[in-house]
Amino acid sequence: MKKEKKRILLVEDASLFREVIKGYLQSEGYDVMTAVNGAEALETASRAGHLDLVISDLDMPVMDGWTFAGKLREKEQYRSLPIIALTALDPEEAEQLTLDKGFVGFEPKLNRERLLGKVAGLLGTESHKEQE
Repeated sequence: MKKEKKRILLVEDASLFREVIKGYLQSEGYDVMTAVNGAEALETASRAGHLDLVISDLDMPVMDGWTFAGKLREKEQYRSLPIIALTALDPEEAEQLTLDKGFVGFEPKLNRERLLGKVAGLLGTESHKEQE
C-alpha cells in the first residue's frame, strides 16, 4: 500500500538556498511546494489546501517570515500547522521572536542533517524513504 507523501511548503527568497533545500527534502520523499516570499506563500497555501509542514526563511522582501507566520496562523486550518524558521540570522537575536510568532523551531540554513531530523520528528516519519 502506497503512503501519501507529506506536503511541505518551502518559503525562501534566495534561489540557491531554495533549490538546495528543496532538493534535500525531495530526496527524502517529500512533496515540496515553493514560494519566494510570505505573500506568495499565503497564496500558495490557499491553493494547496492541505499542508503537513512549512519551512520559512525570516528575512525576505515583500513579506517577511514573521509576518507570514502570523497571517498563516489567522487561518483556522493552519493554526496547528508546524512552521520551522530557516535562517542565517543570529539565533541569539531572532530565536525568541521567532518562537513568539508561532514557529515550532529555528534552524540554520544548509545544515542538512539537522533540518531533515527536525522535519522527520515533526512529521512523525522515521524513515522518509518508506513514503515512496
